Amino acid sequence: MNNLIKCFMLIIFCLPIFLIAQTLSPDSYLVSPSGAFNIGFVDYHWINTDACPSEFAAVVNKNSFSQNNPNHCNEVRIRVYYPTNESGASRYEPRSDFIKMVGEYYKNASVDEIDQINHLQSFSIPEAKIVKGKYPVIFFTSGYDVSPQMYENILTTLVSYGYIVVAINSEFLNGGFKLSNGNFVNSYLPKTKEGGKSLFMINWQDLSFIYKQVLRKKLSTSITNSIDFQHVGLLGHSLGAGTVVHFAEKQKVQAVVTLDLAWDNIYPNPSDRDFKAPFLEMFSSEIYLKNKSGNFPYLYKNNPLRKDKYIYILRNRLDPNQNKYTLHMSFSDQATLAYLPVISKAAQVANNNPDKRFNGLGNGWNIAAAVNEQLLLFFNQYLKVKNTTHRVSDN
Repeated sequence: MNNLIKCFMLIIFCLPIFLIAQTLSPDSYLVSPSGAFNIGFVDYHWINTDACPSEFAAVVNKNSFSQNNPNHCNEVRIRVYYPTNESGASRYEPRSDFIKMVGEYYKNASVDEIDQINHLQSFSIPEAKIVKGKYPVIFFTSGYDVSPQMYENILTTLVSYGYIVVAINSEFLNGGFKLSNGNFVNSYLPKTKEGGKSLFMINWQDLSFIYKQVLRKKLSTSITNSIDFQHVGLLGHSLGAGTVVHFAEKQKVQAVVTLDLAWDNIYPNPSDRDFKAPFLEMFSSEIYLKNKSGNFPYLYKNNPLRKDKYIYILRNRLDPNQNKYTLHMSFSDQATLAYLPVISKAAQVANNNPDKRFNGLGNGWNIAAAVNEQLLLFFNQYLKVKNTTHRVSDN
């Protein structure tokens, strides 16, 4: 990394947000991927035979597991996003989550207004042909009760610049989970503090299982042959961030990014630990300013930043102490979907209660662009990807 970029990434203030060039289709409130490639995806549903029975088996209905899972093991869905040259779109999968939110805060929404959500389009294309080549792979784990498909603003942008992303959805952890019989299972929130801590271990079990399956070449031949297994990255938000922290200690990966939960939150003195991979910690202004204390050990004067550790905070350059500029979910698609008229109306009601605030005070498009820029700067450096300015032929 040249000195200019390295100095830029070591700054802990969100200086002027540099926008990644993007286009916005007339009916979309999601970030249009700005890289050379379009985005294809394929879904898999696997039984985690390394986690039997699931820790949830004792507290949920046995019908919450698929019929081909008699031992009630963890179940995992993954969506593999990859570069394609095909054109198209698909229905935005987390529609029901936003419809539920609208129903909670904007109870008089009309059928036509709800249809605004139902017509949301993803920039990803199911079962598209992958562009021939070798691409670094990034394993992504999302926050508790949040579908990984609610982060397409960042995931599809990464893919458009030449990455394969394996997005992991653990049953009972990451929102609605579709079983093989078509039924949906919701997240389960443990009633005890110890039960809450166990969520990290369950998520870690699923990440470890998926990682091994991918390395064992259990994906389709075309995708497996396109993965550069020498360049593996991790990306996680909230619960997922804590998960990749633990995982990175056990496995050799080349780059790690945590969003709003960090190494420093997990370990008492992270500077003493022997982390092999370089890592980037990104924080919302809400989380950072609320925890600007001993809870964040890297702020100690006698605890200098270790080599290849970077910190970036999404906050207002003109008012750096404005803790509502970005919120915990500003890393998700909520940053831009908040401008969809029906969601905006619901957000106005939610925002009247500071504890229920739906979106931050900052411009969601600028925030999404800033997150994407930092992710690309970091992963392009450590996963050895050069920005592509033209589409690559399938031939």
